[in-house]
Amino acid sequence: MGHPDLALRAAVTACRADPGLTSYRRVRELSGEAWPERRAELLDHLRRNVPYYPRGHLEVFLQEGLIQDAIDTVEQSPVEALLEQVTEAAVESQPSWVIETSRAQAEEIMDSGSSGHYDEAVRWLAKAREPRRALKRLQSYIVCPPDIALPPAV
Repeated sequence: MGHPDLALRAAVTACRADPGLTSYRRVRELSGEAWPERRAELLDHLRRNVPYYPRGHLEVFLQEGLIQDAIDTVEQSPVEALLEQVTEAAVESQPSWVIETSRAQAEEIMDSGSSGHYDEAVRWLAKAREPRRALKRLQSYIVCPPDIALPPAV
């Protein structure tokens, strides 16, 4: 309605209050050339303010390719569905983390003796398989010094 500054301030406020990909993209649209600065401010805000269920945060981080930020966020609020989403996105860039996380999820289920949930444990163990393959591919390209051991590939 002829007030682009007001629209941008409203979009930033909305994105901070209820983060998600839609509101984040709206800020990008309205920011124009100021987008790099706005982007940095919003990402810093998301990093500092992680709610119990950070779905919107993860949408933004994963869209931006900020896998480590997504990992840091989900580790502060390990909701299983969100954890699963981040492990899938992190297979290539953070294979060791995916293996460790998937294995821990499976072990928690198995150690609790919840036989009704063993199918979930199997699903988590299967998630550890792909990153091991990614590590194997990396090992074929990287020559490591003898004192550094990469996890065995399956």
